[in-house]
Amino acid sequence: MITKETLEKLYWQDEMCLVEIAQHLGISIFIVIGLFQRLKIDKRSMSEAFKLAYKKGRKKKNIGMPFGGKSPNWRGGKSKTSGGYIQVTLKQEDKFFRPMCRHPKGNCYNVLEHRLIMAKYLGRCLLPSEQVHHINGVRDDNRINNLHLVSATIHKDLHPFYLCPHCGKRFSLLDSRPIASFV
Repeated sequence: MITKETLEKLYWQDEMCLVEIAQHLGISIFIVIGLFQRLKIDKRSMSEAFKLAYKKGRKKKNIGMPFGGKSPNWRGGKSKTSGGYIQVTLKQEDKFFRPMCRHPKGNCYNVLEHRLIMAKYLGRCLLPSEQVHHINGVRDDNRINNLHLVSATIHKDLHPFYLCPHCGKRFSLLDSRPIASFV
């Protein structure tokens, strides 16, 4: 029978982590986690856990996650925003870096890909007042023949909003069809 006192001794006095406790007792880590929750045993804070891991030689001194091209999650500098647009990471050496960058991350900056493609096509940086319209309405379709440079006023006219007479919600039409999320 595994008691609360046994688990607390292994965890706090013997300074074992949950994995080590599971191995020591010959049970699954999931059982150990469940026991800690059921018996309401306090756990170390993240900083305490990292300090202990460093002390035991399981972690390097610099516990920070590498970023950019050195990160194991690196996907070539492309990611999708919550709005469905693709953003790319520019380095300082890129000629479009300063005028078009946003959200600094070290020496890298993110730019919306459709704006970058249009800027490269035109051979100049886009003005803040210029917007890039996706002709087919697909926000991650950044082929140059699907992009159209417009002013903010014209772009707003391309995406008119309507109010629902019943609930008062705003919605827009694409090719005379309601956007799927509002149907």
